[in-house]
Amino acid sequence: MKNLTTMLACIAVLHVAGCDDGKKTDEDTTTVDTTVDTTVDTTVEDTTSDVPEDVPEDVPVDVPVDVPVDVVEEDGPVVCEDDATHHYITVSGTVNALPTGSLDGLYVAAISPMDALGNPTPTPLAEGNTDASGNFTLECINTFGVLLGLVILVDDAAEDGVAGTIFPTGTGVQAWTDPTTAVDEADATVMAVTNGLVTGLETLVPTIDADANGFVMGLVVDSGTGLPVDAATVTRADTTAAPVAYPNVTFTGLETDSDTSANGSFVFTEALGLSSFTAEATGLTFGDHQAATKAGFCYFMMLTSE
Repeated sequence: MKNLTTMLACIAVLHVAGCDDGKKTDEDTTTVDTTVDTTVDTTVEDTTSDVPEDVPEDVPVDVPVDVPVDVVEEDGPVVCEDDATHHYITVSGTVNALPTGSLDGLYVAAISPMDALGNPTPTPLAEGNTDASGNFTLECINTFGVLLGLVILVDDAAEDGVAGTIFPTGTGVQAWTDPTTAVDEADATVMAVTNGLVTGLETLVPTIDADANGFVMGLVVDSGTGLPVDAATVTRADTTAAPVAYPNVTFTGLETDSDTSANGSFVFTEALGLSSFTAEATGLTFGDHQAATKAGFCYFMMLTSE
């Protein structure tokens, strides 16, 4: 997983556009998953002193009766214990609004790639809210059976679809081939696309209908410098042309030379089935990353050099 400092380095380049951040992503990509797990409550109140005297004998008296026995609170912090059907990780990091917006109290949820790209109502594996600086922590994310990776969904204070200030946005934060090898992530950076930016993009690119079809947006980033890549092009992985446009540095127009501006941003101009994409830039090599559109959802793709 790329370090948060990478995205902080992007701030200076994107400042003129009002962009708070851009994030390098894993060179692996998130793809469609086939299994969705249920949410595990991570904010358990310690009620051990109030356990009724008629608690069944097979329930330990030092564990609240309404708490799964594999999630136990010890001296405050939640401890998630792996077993044959649970592999828990914790993901913490920062949400960054594009181009600008309040970061306080945003809704964040860990979801599987299948839910991110194919389910109108994703089932959260864990959920929470940001603090005033956009920081968040999601504990007890059970990755068991969640294939290929993890997506962090961002919306307003509660999920409200395309209403409110934030357009539902999902960013991949980890990828894996074996979900039991997933590890804690302490510096994840995810994007929150504002409804104001969505309106602007629909004006610039009339073929985008975010409510009806959703859209894919992203950044091309140099892993060596942590900066967005100017003059990069985005293509399909088979090198055929991709339906892509490149916003200028202020997001008020489009570049006319068919490559990224200094902010490294791109947006696909039509609805997409699951497809693989890559980037090309002088002196840099990029892997393949998959993306698709879903109605009322922005999948934010990070193309980071290898």
